[in-house]
Amino acid sequence: MPKHGIPKAKKLRGMNKYQKKAHRRGEDRLRGNEVEYYLSLAYSSNADDRVEAMDNLCPCHVRKSIDKVWVALYKGLVDPDLRVRKAAWHTLDDGGNPNDPRLQPLLERIAKEETDPRLRQNALDLIAATRKVEEQKEVLLGQKAHTFAGRCDWCGESNVPVSYDYETEFETNGTKRFAFVCEACESV
Repeated sequence: MPKHGIPKAKKLRGMNKYQKKAHRRGEDRLRGNEVEYYLSLAYSSNADDRVEAMDNLCPCHVRKSIDKVWVALYKGLVDPDLRVRKAAWHTLDDGGNPNDPRLQPLLERIAKEETDPRLRQNALDLIAATRKVEEQKEVLLGQKAHTFAGRCDWCGESNVPVSYDYETEFETNGTKRFAFVCEACESV
């Protein structure tokens, strides 16, 4: 009998195969001392222990962001043993943190020094994806943040991109609002 008192056969009765798949047991979580155990394996001199640690320090097992775990995974990315590096990359692919600032210099180093072509390409792909996101951020920051379609209060043009003119206020029916200005009027 399962944990919650409902027999599994009755619980899954009347479900299609997709619903049954959703109710299957997921990844086992690491709790308390288990995380510390795998962290100790990550710093072991035995490569098999380090591979086991990289496989089990996955975010789907740990389920919360622990800084020591990320440090161990990043150490595994530059491990001398290829199996450890592959396991660390697999774990990073499962649910890594690409926005971690510690990861970028590490990726640059891996792209230059990695001997395995597949892992080197993984690093180059991640670097390119991060640069693309940064370029998109720059483009978005260059755009006006408060531009929307409306009527310009200066030229009267309707349905044009306007933004607030914070230096000019209008009072209508006892309420004040900032003026709307289009790009053409703003540049004058």
